[in-house]
Amino acid sequence: SGMQTRPRRLILAEDHPMTRMGLRLMLDNNPDYCLVAEAKNGQEALDAVAEYHPDLVLMDIGMPEMDGIE
Repeated sequence: SGMQTRPRRLILAEDHPMTRMGLRLMLDNNPDYCLVAEAKNGQEALDAVAEYHPDLVLMDIGMPEMDGIE
């Protein structure tokens, strides 16, 4: 059918800049996702969730300050 679904709003939480950049490039080329924010640790991810209310959070489980599990 001709129905368009909106891209899923996504936050990317990853402390390694090169990994974050690679994931960002993959997401930028995928029309199903709209990257609304990036975070370098769990606390930044929580702040971004409160601000942007994403549909999904792609989170590294091993990060400084507060990890993805916390």
